[in-house]
Amino acid sequence: MKIAVVGANGQVGREVCLFLSVMGVQVIPVSRTQLGGVFLERCALACRYGAVGNPKEAGRLLEDCNLVVDFSHPHGLPSQVRPAVKANIQNILRLAPPGCPYIYISSISAFGMRDADSKLKNYFLPHLRYAADKRYLERLALSGQGKRDVYVLRLGQVHGDLQAVSQEFMEEIASGRVYLPFAADTDSYTVFCFTLAEAIINIAQGKEQPGLYTMVSVPAWSWGEVYEYWASQRKLELKLATAKRQDHPDSILKILPEFGRALAAPVLRFGIEHRELLMNYLLITPKIQERMQAEYLRRKAAAEIAQGQVMPESRRKFWTGPVPGKKLKSLSDSRRSMYEATEQVRKIVSAVTAFDK
Repeated sequence: MKIAVVGANGQVGREVCLFLSVMGVQVIPVSRTQLGGVFLERCALACRYGAVGNPKEAGRLLEDCNLVVDFSHPHGLPSQVRPAVKANIQNILRLAPPGCPYIYISSISAFGMRDADSKLKNYFLPHLRYAADKRYLERLALSGQGKRDVYVLRLGQVHGDLQAVSQEFMEEIASGRVYLPFAADTDSYTVFCFTLAEAIINIAQGKEQPGLYTMVSVPAWSWGEVYEYWASQRKLELKLATAKRQDHPDSILKILPEFGRALAAPVLRFGIEHRELLMNYLLITPKIQERMQAEYLRRKAAAEIAQGQVMPESRRKFWTGPVPGKKLKSLSDSRRSMYEATEQVRKIVSAVTAFDK
């Protein structure tokens, strides 16, 4: 089985390639540049180099593959990102080998939450530009359903030894105590790179039907289990406690007279809180956009300063509520199934990093 991984030089794509390799797959990492493939080459994975967005190169990069997984999402201005990813999707749909399934990797951010602690649900209008981009690109990928089997996986918060968010969790637990804004047994929206690799293999083996899925661990890990897992990797004892989040008053309206403050408050708060939504769907001048963004950053800084004056809790913000969307049915319980593959990946990474030192 040959699986091409487009965007393999990215943080998630890189670790998933390693898991696919130790799980018996002939993985073909695809990177735009040789610099992006250095780490994987050092891990004994033969990369293919070129731009899938270029139709003259896409056929060569994807030839003889049994499945294509697309992690690509370049950084840049919104006016640059959509065309770049659109070209990738269209070329994969058109030029991948006949009958080769296609997996487009999206994010649960596509549900449209505005803030890092918003309610987790499927919003009619996405509040952030990134979410709007992802929805557009998901539709584009799924439009190829008649030509080949297409899967869209909306990734939850991705964990693994090479993931920045996992490093942040381990930094949080260094003190030995973490305060959560909810009970520790609350279901998380996390997924480990092992599970993502397992899902890709199961799709290649025809165990799942094409369509749009929310990619989280099944059964779900609780937030307490996620923190305790990383504590165990650091061999630390961890105490989890629940702390109530406290709101901090805004100060921008204090400069206005009381009557003017009453009139301006709801308008100003709506504009700032929904700034991404307004900038996405309304014609707002760049000057107004800059002022809205500046005020948002000021409010964010004030809240962070004030946070040091209340009961300590996890510095992380969490979306709340049940995770929406259809889940894959063929996944194993990663609490028990991921350890052997994880140890194999760790040995590979450890050997490479030790050689570099």
